[in-house]
Amino acid sequence: MELGRDSDTGGQVKYVVELARALGSMPGVYRVDLLTRQVSSPDVDWSYGEPTEMLTPRDSEDYSDEMGESSGAYIVRIPFGPKDKYIPKELLWPHIAEFVDGAMNHIMQMSSVLGEQVGGGKPIWPSAIHGHYADAGDAAALLSGALNVPMILTGHSLGRDKLEQLLKQGRLSKEEINSTYKIMRRIEGEELSLDVSEMVITSTRQEIDEQWRLYDGFDPILERKLRARIKRNVSCYGRFMPRMVILVLRIRRPWLPKKNITTLVKAFGECRPLRDLANLALIMGNRDGIDEMSSTSSSVLLSVLKLIDKYDLYGQVAYPKHHKQSDVPDIYRLAAKSKGVFINPAFIEPFGLTLIEAAAHGLPMVATKNGGPVDIHRVLDNGLLVDPHDQQSISEALLKLVADKQLWAKCRQNGLKNIHQFSWPEHCKTYLSRITSFKPRHPQWQSDDTGDNSEPESPSDSLRDIQDISLNLRFSFDGGSGNDGSMNQEVSSMDRKSKIEAAVLNWSKGKDSRKMGSLEKSEVNSGKFPAVRRRKFIVVIALDFDGERDTLEATRRILEAVEKERAEGTVGFILSTSLTISEIQSFLVSGGLNPNDFDAFVCNSGSDLYYTSVNSEDGPFVVDFYYHSHVEYRWGGEGLRKTLIRWASSVNEKKSENDEQIVTLAEHLSTDYCYTFAVKKPAADAVNPGNAARWPFFFFLGGSMFCLLSSSICHLFCCHSHNLNIFLLRIDYAGITAMIITSFFPPIYYIFQCTPRWYFIYLAAITSMGIFTIITLFTPSLSSPKYRGFRALLFASMGLFGIVPAIHALVVNWGNPQRNVTLLYELGVAVFYLVGTGFFVGRVPERLKPGWFDRVGHSHQIFHVFVLLGALSHYAAALLFLDWRDHVGC
Repeated sequence: MELGRDSDTGGQVKYVVELARALGSMPGVYRVDLLTRQVSSPDVDWSYGEPTEMLTPRDSEDYSDEMGESSGAYIVRIPFGPKDKYIPKELLWPHIAEFVDGAMNHIMQMSSVLGEQVGGGKPIWPSAIHGHYADAGDAAALLSGALNVPMILTGHSLGRDKLEQLLKQGRLSKEEINSTYKIMRRIEGEELSLDVSEMVITSTRQEIDEQWRLYDGFDPILERKLRARIKRNVSCYGRFMPRMVILVLRIRRPWLPKKNITTLVKAFGECRPLRDLANLALIMGNRDGIDEMSSTSSSVLLSVLKLIDKYDLYGQVAYPKHHKQSDVPDIYRLAAKSKGVFINPAFIEPFGLTLIEAAAHGLPMVATKNGGPVDIHRVLDNGLLVDPHDQQSISEALLKLVADKQLWAKCRQNGLKNIHQFSWPEHCKTYLSRITSFKPRHPQWQSDDTGDNSEPESPSDSLRDIQDISLNLRFSFDGGSGNDGSMNQEVSSMDRKSKIEAAVLNWSKGKDSRKMGSLEKSEVNSGKFPAVRRRKFIVVIALDFDGERDTLEATRRILEAVEKERAEGTVGFILSTSLTISEIQSFLVSGGLNPNDFDAFVCNSGSDLYYTSVNSEDGPFVVDFYYHSHVEYRWGGEGLRKTLIRWASSVNEKKSENDEQIVTLAEHLSTDYCYTFAVKKPAADAVNPGNAARWPFFFFLGGSMFCLLSSSICHLFCCHSHNLNIFLLRIDYAGITAMIITSFFPPIYYIFQCTPRWYFIYLAAITSMGIFTIITLFTPSLSSPKYRGFRALLFASMGLFGIVPAIHALVVNWGNPQRNVTLLYELGVAVFYLVGTGFFVGRVPERLKPGWFDRVGHSHQIFHVFVLLGALSHYAAALLFLDWRDHVGC
């Protein structure tokens, strides 16, 4: 422990640790776990990062480990919040739920471990959960409700009282106080803890009468009545008021204004007789340089230093920078040996454990009359109480005790005689005696019992007998025995179960397995909806509407199976679905079902709850506004909405090849507590991975084969006659044109397959250009040498046309890792086609050396070679396109 390192590491830390240590040493207590936060940071002691630390008993020589290997007291550190840094308690509120989850896991695990060790295989659950301070109280309340275990609360200091004190000071507005101290969240946690607690441990009577009275969950008058009932041994169960027990709280703070140190120094400095008889030692936590202290603490210390200088108290006032925990008893003994006095002049002290420590060492006290010292003085009678605002009263009390030796001796003797009333054994005896008076509870949902032996009033009853109707439709509708436990009721329950199972199993024979609903038995609380509260059994039918006819038939079969029980009013039905209430009404009417057959409807995926109306003037349905209030509590819907929109945007970015968004928020279908998103229907020819169409690839191969075939025919038979030669050359060029057209099909189709309009536009354009080129080739008037340049331009335009879809494809697939490889192949295609066309148009090399290349090396031959190279390059690119689309689909 690093006591005094900041305002969060004061006496309550010491108290909680010592309480756990003392309880762990008590007879009848097997194990005590102190749950706190795990911090792994170089800024704090290394032990903060240890998951588990055993608290060795004070009297370790008398400690016996014969109880069991897991017995004793332990600090268990639960990781939650930022793992790598220490943060003040005000910043822990958003992480409470995370702590509860971790604590729940630890408790579940330990219950099993202890059950194996000492429980005969049955889980051993905590006897009580004790929350200290508001945040731990909030967590303890959640754990108590989840585990059905009694809760104890120690507030230590209370938010409403602190808010009042800060507002009286006038330095901060209420909004600034809330921003700095998260005071409203703290008060909310304290109210919740108070409501759940079966016992509240306080420091003083003043804390009960003046601080807890500010809370909605506590009535001092009712508390006094209940205390009187306890004294008469009359039960208080059902009275909804936690019992208050006055116990202790330790405070050890750094230099803080509320400790009223400046008034003490003034009183000492201005009282010359006191200065002649005594010195002043200020032990106020540990510190380093003044500049490294917080602004509040440093200002207090600077004020003290100025007062020391003002009254010339050098040599009479000590204020050590550091002290160890082991030094504290020696400091008390030194003061007692010199017949000194211990003083606590705080404006208000919730308890003041240092006063107890001082009395235990034979040191009389002077203490504030506000708070815990009043109760301590009433028990110990070992000093004087003063008004912390009255400087003269402080100096007179100190002088009186220091100067009057008989009074000093009497106060010392009284303190030593009565101090046993504040010992840990006495404290633990009181603590445990209260726990043993609690009504025993444990989590019924972890029990193997059928529920017949559990208490009917237990909140855990609502957790029994909950089972799903899986789609093999094995219903569980166990009712349990009635109040009279008669066999007839058990038989009736089994009959109902058998009837439902038989009805639905017969209907579902041969159907596909799918989840259809759940049955739930619950004890429905009384409310303003009489149809629900009269039911003994509730059937919840959850429908996903995969097939409307099947769901209607299933619902009708279930209603018919328990028609007799429905007529008796013992069985009620709730329909749960994602539809709106108007859609549900249309669905039921279309299937010939009466909405009044159901007691309630869970609509819009659980965001709305409707009941069938008992008053025709209200319409067929009545909305449950209390349920809306329940959902609204810490709803945070706007943050959820923004998160879902960001998620939808990320999905759309992954599908960036589409022009339209895939997932969009459907504002017209959304409600206050249900956000609906529309998913665009996939294109008709969209494919899943592994199912890409092959026809564009084979279409390209067919065009290439036609090109090679026409070229071969041309060169084999063109020597027979001049007219046949011209015709066969046209066939040759038509084959080249066909190959150029078909070569566009694989890349354009596979790249833009998920947006059909683009591949239709591009493929239609290149096909039109190719057909026009073929028509030109077979038109005699355009086949003369005069139009050779025009024909070459047609071929070049087909090649250059590929630039447009290529740029489009680059933009769409900019982040695709295969982009550079396919782009390289396609650039190769363009280069081969353009170079070949250049040789053909320029009639190179035969124009340069006439007669030399009539048989081999003719420009026409070179053109064919480059076309073939382009076809091979394009073939490789087409394979990449096909493989890519096969992997990603649409």
